Amino acid sequence: FTERVSSVHGEKGLEIFLRAHGVNHAKAVVASTGWGGDRMAVYAPITHEGSRTKSTIGVSLSSWDDETDAIEYFEALEDALPRFAGKSQVKRTDGVLHFGIGATGAVQAERRGQQVLIVIDAPKTTADALRLELWDSWTVK
Repeated sequence: FTERVSSVHGEKGLEIFLRAHGVNHAKAVVASTGWGGDRMAVYAPITHEGSRTKSTIGVSLSSWDDETDAIEYFEALEDALPRFAGKSQVKRTDGVLHFGIGATGAVQAERRGQQVLIVIDAPKTTADALRLELWDSWTVK
């Protein structure tokens, strides 16, 4: 996989994401306040030459002004991601939220201190390893 798109959501972008996926306006505003920076990227197979592919992986890492702000955002994600992933149930394991997408993909969200990491549509067989690798290698610029 290679990075195909990279951007920043910003405080307003994260608020809009939450609202678009069922979080009420007031909670989305509170959850996105305290944003300290973020980074997002979409990865596709190396052989991907611009044609449509279902083999993309999305990654978002956000940093918050303090741990309380990160908790508020993470709790709002717990409401938004089931709708985003098309699944009503969330599995929580060791502080990681897990949602399934299709037969092969997974969505995971994890908070560590003042940061929140989301991995979207990673292969279920490697999603945990990828999430751990991203924590070690990614930073918010």
